Amino acid sequence: MGYWNVYLRSKKTSQAMKLQQIDFLLAEVNKCKQMVALATRSQANGDDENNETGALGKNALATMVKKVKDAGIPNKIAAEHKDFHAALSKYGKALDKTFTHDLSKVPSQLEFDDVELINRILAQHFFRQGQFDVGQTFVEEAHVQVDHSLKEPFMEMYKIVEAINAHNLQPAIE
Repeated sequence: MGYWNVYLRSKKTSQAMKLQQIDFLLAEVNKCKQMVALATRSQANGDDENNETGALGKNALATMVKKVKDAGIPNKIAAEHKDFHAALSKYGKALDKTFTHDLSKVPSQLEFDDVELINRILAQHFFRQGQFDVGQTFVEEAHVQVDHSLKEPFMEMYKIVEAINAHNLQPAIE
């Protein structure tokens, strides 16, 4: 798992480098955008007799691409991606070595002898989730005996939550 720790430590400096690269890219794109806008305006005004604005726009784009390549940003991004992917794959391998998969210990069929117990657990789950109507319907249809004292605390809790959502703190204080 040391590979992942090495990656995480280098992540802070990597983030700072990414921010610098993004700022550089944004500045270059804005410069290119301004040059193309200037060329478009001069073409719209009829100032372009020799079709120089089209060349100016293409030149601006080519200049931007050259600056980005000269700064090595695509190579830096590819290298960081490669480092991340290498660390991630090594981390996965380390996890596989640490946790063995022995599926023979997993039961193939679960057997429940006490259906009444399962029905009570399901009813309590509905009450805990605040689905009191669903829980009550389940209790009636499954003919389950559930003590009313199990339902009361959850009903009170959900009333308090509803009051808090309505910006009424009085029930919560009481």
